[in-house]
Amino acid sequence: MKIKYLTLFLFLIYSTQASANKLMVELFSNFTSSSDDHSGTFEFSRMTNGVFLGAAISKKQQLYFGQNVIQYSRSFNTGSTTEVSTLELGPRFTFFFSENKTWHMNLIWNPYAKGERTSGGSTYTIDGWSYEISFGYQYKVTKALYMGATMVYHSLAVTTVTNSANVESETSYTYSSIYPLITLNMRF
Repeated sequence: MKIKYLTLFLFLIYSTQASANKLMVELFSNFTSSSDDHSGTFEFSRMTNGVFLGAAISKKQQLYFGQNVIQYSRSFNTGSTTEVSTLELGPRFTFFFSENKTWHMNLIWNPYAKGERTSGGSTYTIDGWSYEISFGYQYKVTKALYMGATMVYHSLAVTTVTNSANVESETSYTYSSIYPLITLNMRF
């Protein structure tokens, strides 16, 4: 199944390169933290970093398709700490609403989402999938360089948990977040 997706991705990349469409590389990042010691211990932090490699798949170069890679982590402490850290991989579509390519929307589905969850002193390996929907703006700095901001809805669904004794169990829980990203986009 994964070979089929990789083959489709490579076909689209090479076929769009052959027709001289543009390539895009985007770096994005976010760090958020919050704490409240007034009503007891409360601390929260989240970090997202990633890269997108894609190519235009429409004649006017308003629709891009490619590979998205996300490193996602969050920590929540209300007396005991729960930490989640995943690597998420999957296809992404980026649609620019106009030919000047500033306002855009991203649709991302990551069938690969693996990492660790630490809670109550125990560490578990987690496996699942995630998706993102985002809307943003990119300001043109030079002919090929854009900087911008994107508002993201991210949802991570954990489907399998493996404990330290290597016992795997099916589960169903979700981590959802809304957050901004700073983006640096290069188009060739």
